[in-house]
Amino acid sequence: MHVETVIRGGLIATAEATYKAEIGIEAGRIGVIADHVDGDTVIDARGCIVVPGGIDVHTHFDTQIGDMRTADDYESGSRAAAFGGVTTFVNYAFQGEGETLADALARMIADRDLRARLSAGAERAARALPDWPTAVRAWAAALDRLAA
Repeated sequence: MHVETVIRGGLIATAEATYKAEIGIEAGRIGVIADHVDGDTVIDARGCIVVPGGIDVHTHFDTQIGDMRTADDYESGSRAAAFGGVTTFVNYAFQGEGETLADALARMIADRDLRARLSAGAERAARALPDWPTAVRAWAAALDRLAA
């Protein structure tokens, strides 16, 4: 198989085992792991352990709470995470005053999609839920629309 990028010479470590193999990457995703892979670009991983990327499930990028703001926005936070081996993060979408949960999520995702450098998810941080079942249904519907 011929791919865009090959990671060659490293020791691959997964949850199940460690082994020598080559990783073929196509369109930014692992396409094949095999004894030998041909590719346009080769990354020499000799002497390195190649591991899956980590997932940070609790981030607060670009968050304003009262008069305080987090130090990292989506760009700086996701770049720092990538240098530490994190490939995916889940950020909190804080509900603003008078804002619905769906609006908070849409605002957070729009900002994140412009500047984040990694895959990302979202978690909600509600300010007020006067009608919990309706709020949960609206949140689920907003996620469905944004995922489509």
